[in-house]
Amino acid sequence: EEYLEHGGAGVLVLDADGIVRMANEAAARLLDVPLAKLRHRRPDPGVARVIHGEDRPPLFPQGNVSGAQRLFLGDDGARRFLNVSISLVAAPGGASRLAVVTLHDVTPIVAAKE
Repeated sequence: EEYLEHGGAGVLVLDADGIVRMANEAAARLLDVPLAKLRHRRPDPGVARVIHGEDRPPLFPQGNVSGAQRLFLGDDGARRFLNVSISLVAAPGGASRLAVVTLHDVTPIVAAKE
């Protein structure tokens, strides 16, 4: 828990039904969503688009993702580029039960390249 709160990366944990079971302050800040509105519910469409990279995303990620760059548009119109990684966690011998989503803000890097 200490790493998740102070590690700098945004972290979300989704259950098999696509509900955010855990989120840290960094994730809430990066996604412009109050932490209380992020936990214990399915992500809103803008957040789901960042996680899944699709306009009509599934409830649960379809596979592992490593460093996919995704554009997030805040409610205030601000553009933020996020690197998204997803690690699926399976029960022994079973289907994936959790997805750990890690978010890193790479907006300054993208701006420098542009």
